[in-house]
Amino acid sequence: MRDLDRLEQAADESPREYLSRFLEVMSLVHNADSVQVAGSFVRSLQPGTMLSDYLLLNLPYDMADVQAKSEGVFRVLESRQKALKTSAAGTTTPIQPPAPQGMKRPSPG
Repeated sequence: MRDLDRLEQAADESPREYLSRFLEVMSLVHNADSVQVAGSFVRSLQPGTMLSDYLLLNLPYDMADVQAKSEGVFRVLESRQKALKTSAAGTTTPIQPPAPQGMKRPSPG
């Protein structure tokens, strides 16, 4: 159990990656109490992240509950990333038609 209590989510580690790493270490711990393990997982998350905040507001009962609640957060995070990529790809500067001869184009600002 000490191995799990020492784990922490790295700053550059996604919540999904960290959950996978945590579950891998958990599988090596014999007779781990799933309720205590869930508490260790929540405490080891980067504070202020969406997953950490959600699990603190909706305390999981055990690791099965952690996994179920985490999947919902992962879906939200992934849909946000897709939306950002889509909006970034669709953002272009509109092309202005040429100004008529002898007239100055107004400055954009």
